[in-house]
Amino acid sequence: MASIQAVTVMEFKDEVSFPSVRLALFAEASSDVQRAKKLRVVSRETGLSWNCTDLIKFSEGNKKNWTGSSSIVPAENEMIPEGAYSVIYTDCADAVWEGAFSVRYDRELLTKKAGEFPECIKVSKLEKAAVYDENGVLKYFGEKKKTWTTIEKVRADIKDAASFRICYYLSGENIMILMPEYGISDKKSE
Repeated sequence: MASIQAVTVMEFKDEVSFPSVRLALFAEASSDVQRAKKLRVVSRETGLSWNCTDLIKFSEGNKKNWTGSSSIVPAENEMIPEGAYSVIYTDCADAVWEGAFSVRYDRELLTKKAGEFPECIKVSKLEKAAVYDENGVLKYFGEKKKTWTTIEKVRADIKDAASFRICYYLSGENIMILMPEYGISDKKSE
């Protein structure tokens, strides 16, 4: 492994529920990413572990190859443990590499509802927009245009947009907060 990128993801399904929490973890492979077999993620603080075998694999041109999972979830009614983690990368030849990362987040954010954001965020943040098609495929992730206040206005720029959501990235803490999606029912009723 050349590097590890881990992000704590807090996701709102609607305006009235508290967010769910999960980890998204990707390892940059120094060799062919298609040979990745599994990742094992272990909390050094608690001993909890996750085995990731249904890996997402992608390349950034010819420069970087990544593999990982965006859905490392805690047991029901539990939290993702904070602290140090190990990740063990195994390829198809059963060669093993080990790396480390850490997780920390403001647990108070998990007690907030969507309507309390972004005011309750106490650290610097980046605001982004994620736009999805009717199959839930991400079509755009980046700066939100000021005009994007409804799904109809998003569709003026991205024709196959079915829904969009605001995302806040807290870079100092590697946290991504995904606000509820808007526009799904609008698209289905057209």
